[in-house]
Amino acid sequence: MNTRALRIFLAAGTAVLWFLAAAGQENKSPRTYTVGGMRHGVSFFPRVDYEATRPKVKGRMDFAHYHIYDEVVEFLRKWAKDYPDLVSLYSVGKSFEGRDIWQITITNKSTGPDTDKPGFFIEGNRHSGEVTAAESALYFAWSILTHYGRDPETTRLVDQSALYVKVKNNPDGSDLYLLTAQSNRSTVRPHDDDGDGLLDEDPPEDLDDDGLILQMRQKVEDGKGDFIIDPEDRSGRLMKRVGPGKGNYKIFSEGIDNDGDGRVTDLETLRWLDENLPGEYFKPWTKFQHPQLGEVEIGGFNPKFFRQNPPPEILEEWVAKEARFNLLLARSLPHVRVVSLESRPVREEPGCYEIVGVFTNDGFLPTALEMAKRVKIVRPDAAVLRLTGKGAELAKETLARQEIGFLKPGERKEVRWKVKAAGAAPRWATFLVS
Repeated sequence: MNTRALRIFLAAGTAVLWFLAAAGQENKSPRTYTVGGMRHGVSFFPRVDYEATRPKVKGRMDFAHYHIYDEVVEFLRKWAKDYPDLVSLYSVGKSFEGRDIWQITITNKSTGPDTDKPGFFIEGNRHSGEVTAAESALYFAWSILTHYGRDPETTRLVDQSALYVKVKNNPDGSDLYLLTAQSNRSTVRPHDDDGDGLLDEDPPEDLDDDGLILQMRQKVEDGKGDFIIDPEDRSGRLMKRVGPGKGNYKIFSEGIDNDGDGRVTDLETLRWLDENLPGEYFKPWTKFQHPQLGEVEIGGFNPKFFRQNPPPEILEEWVAKEARFNLLLARSLPHVRVVSLESRPVREEPGCYEIVGVFTNDGFLPTALEMAKRVKIVRPDAAVLRLTGKGAELAKETLARQEIGFLKPGERKEVRWKVKAAGAAPRWATFLVS
């Protein structure tokens, strides 16, 4: 066995021990969060109780905090119970760690099934750290339900349309993000992100136990770094990248380089933060004795609730705006309506009837946007005749499904079918547009 193989084997064995230890610790203490799957790195992390994830009053809706998965599920179940004529709750699948991926359909069930109405789909939190999107989807559903019966436009929308809302498309990654200092882009499924044959072997570490993975800066000799302190920032917080060999600082992500790849990241501007929330979401650079690098400073922007997502202080403002846009978009959906449907005997052909269907688009948008047509993700609209009575059949060269292109707002189109049937005026067909 060569040295490389031995290192991988030992790393894998260590991962198993760590994983088993993590499972045991989580059972004993709620302070530990265990990630599913076998990996070469650590599979358990300290659980963090962020103020940004605490509701003002448990069980009462507010958008001044980020909702974890369990809290979202509680509200979805409550809505299904409180609005049985409007809300259907169901699981559309299981996550990698076995959580249900919940979705709701909002429509007035007394005006017909959701499958017979124009549909609008919205989902949030596809990527782990995009928790703002989950809040926007949750706000959208909450706003629809609380305004139904009070706001005429919202009531009309729910009566005539079907709204599908999946608040947390990635519940595993979302909870990892909101309950630990860790973050990742996509699934928590173990992954070799740097091509070295090992799975998640080098997660970042919260060295100073403040619940955040921040930045580390290290002062080095002139000409041996890539960064300098930005001369335009008199506070000395902002770092400026000047290129290899031109600076006197190095920047690292907080943690220990367990696999030796030396990866670094950039900092972003702090102007907006200083003007609006001074002192809240930037940790001052603080000296720390690093086990590999020696003396460093740890600090920087809050990576979760400032750099990637808005601070809770302005969360509701942001998600409300996004929800209002989505509401406007839902109200603008194409709405195909059957104008008329007639059956006429064909005089020259006894036993034959001509069925004429006329329909229009009452909505603001066309049935397909130009970009959707360009990338070919939609098929043309079609009128379909389904024969349900005995003795009825389509005449030769008559297609049951007839493509009609795409309906523009206010546009009318007509489709004709010829049907052979015994007896008087036919009552043996149904008509639909898809």
